[in-house]
Amino acid sequence: LNRFETVTEAFEAMAGNSAGRVNQQRFEEFLAAESEAEGSGAGAKPALKDWVLGTTPEDRERVFASVNPNRSATIDLKDFLSLHLHTAVLAVRRLAHMQTWIFQEFGKTDAAFAQVFKTMNGGKATTKIEHQKFTAGMKALGYPGSDETLRSIFSLCDFNSDTKISSQEFQNLCHFNADKFLQSLRALKVYAEEKFGGLDKCYKKMLRAEKALKNCSFAPQTASFAAFENVFKDPAFREQVPNIDLRMIFTFLDEATGKHADGFIGIGEWLLLRGFDASALCGSPARLQKILEERHGSLAEAFHRMHANWLAGTLRRGLKQAAFEGLARSLCRDRGAAERGKSAQAGGGGDGHACALRPSSRAASFGELRPKFPAVGKPLGSPGGLGGKLTFGTNASSLGSSRAAGTSGGFQRASLSRVASLPAL
Repeated sequence: LNRFETVTEAFEAMAGNSAGRVNQQRFEEFLAAESEAEGSGAGAKPALKDWVLGTTPEDRERVFASVNPNRSATIDLKDFLSLHLHTAVLAVRRLAHMQTWIFQEFGKTDAAFAQVFKTMNGGKATTKIEHQKFTAGMKALGYPGSDETLRSIFSLCDFNSDTKISSQEFQNLCHFNADKFLQSLRALKVYAEEKFGGLDKCYKKMLRAEKALKNCSFAPQTASFAAFENVFKDPAFREQVPNIDLRMIFTFLDEATGKHADGFIGIGEWLLLRGFDASALCGSPARLQKILEERHGSLAEAFHRMHANWLAGTLRRGLKQAAFEGLARSLCRDRGAAERGKSAQAGGGGDGHACALRPSSRAASFGELRPKFPAVGKPLGSPGGLGGKLTFGTNASSLGSSRAAGTSGGFQRASLSRVASLPAL
């Protein structure tokens, strides 16, 4: 876009006299020629040249594949326009980033989002906010996004395309889920292809719905949200994807080409769905594959190592949890037995042993069950200390005598011996 005003003009220059089709070889030749021409211009930033020099032929071949959803020998303009999907999906990720930032800074409730909107709007919760005020307000709150990022987020929040957002539109961000949204977008594409026989035929039905809504004699060239919603009102589709947000999908497609939403989608914006697959939306899958293969030899070996690391971490967490649960049970049981023994000795009479085993008349509180550790700064043998030399691995007889004695030191030695006997992690 630094070299050409639009992606369409870039493709026309690339295609030249080849009847609107471009193969991999022509794609590579065009990039090489344009990067050289860009580098020779005075004062121009050689963005394309830097990118070409920083990639390999294999990287550029995978880029070509990412805009070739039909996996044919050549691509046409509609295929090449799927480059806009990268921009559109980046906008979704930006929206998710702002959501996460607000969660961390202010909270995860509708009330928190309402308060953020009110703060941006100068204490007003009922009036709508324009783009300039939204940008200034988010920056004042400390959001680390550029003007371009905030402009993109604003457009996706503006559901009715009136160049303003309300408090309710902003609060919708609280419930946004980027992954589920992309899955629903994929489901919509599959439904359109299966139900209408292709994306082109589906868009023609949208235009017919738009004509009927406007009750006009001419054929509309763009479709409004009302026509878009009319095409996808099939109950079977809604049952298949019950939580799909058609308004959000429409706004996403309207924003996709980077011209910012205007309330209508054209054929170019709609056909961006042709490039909607894993290779087009995963950021840099070619680079990830290359790194994994270089470091681990193959994707299978990389997955094996990832699984082994995950399994080891899961095992460690499980062992720690089991150890702490065992420790908690031991401390509570020992403390309860010691207290019951003291009560039996203080009461006198009857079978002391039986009294010690009798359940307490009330449940001990957490504070009562907590072991009493020695005072800080006191030696082991002093009053209030542990009462003697610590020995681990206490046998059953010594443990029983410690309990019978009812002393704090005996109880602590018994408890610590249990801690020492736990299996090593």
